[in-house]
Amino acid sequence: MNQRFTLENFLPLIIAGGLMSCDNTLDFDLRSNLGGILDTSEAVLNASSTLPAPDARGVIKFVSYQVVIAKHGDRIADVANRIGADANMLARYNGITPDAILRNGEIIALPRDFLIINSRGASLEPVVVSVSELEDITTSRATAGLEPVRHKVKDGETAASVAGLYNASTEILSSWNSLDEQNNVRTGQFLLVPTNMDKTKTVSGPGEGSNIPLPPSSKNS
Repeated sequence: MNQRFTLENFLPLIIAGGLMSCDNTLDFDLRSNLGGILDTSEAVLNASSTLPAPDARGVIKFVSYQVVIAKHGDRIADVANRIGADANMLARYNGITPDAILRNGEIIALPRDFLIINSRGASLEPVVVSVSELEDITTSRATAGLEPVRHKVKDGETAASVAGLYNASTEILSSWNSLDEQNNVRTGQFLLVPTNMDKTKTVSGPGEGSNIPLPPSSKNS
């Protein structure tokens, strides 16, 4: 009798569980179901955030900037040779010494006006990622959430503090930029920061305030 009572009481739960497993639209953000004990929202938002694949030379071309993905054992000169750039210029631009060994997957930023040249002297057409234009967040206002923000590390900043500026995950930031186990960053380094903010929301750069609507009375003056 007790065994039958138990099965009858739990049968609706078993059926409901089976139906939920068949629903492809199931949201795995469990905050509302567990009373705030487990917050999985950040993992859900960032699950699809993946760095686009580079071309054969390691170049990823976003609409407003370009980066090169370093290979294992690369030095700046190796990256520069692949894209026809000056190694010293590239090192200075990225705040790194020319003889430093780069990590596999490390991000090397290119100046905005830099034209990649192939071995025949013609311009190279790198992989183009279909995203909307976004200026450096450190220099101008921009629409967030359309392409990764390119942030230049300032003195005293850490991976965690940079991630916090954009409400991003430090773990995702580290993965995108192939940081070491301690998430060390250097002054002058460029980091790609994936964001999942609303596309209509704008972000102000340092020193810029939000646009405040004028009061109605000012229109009559």
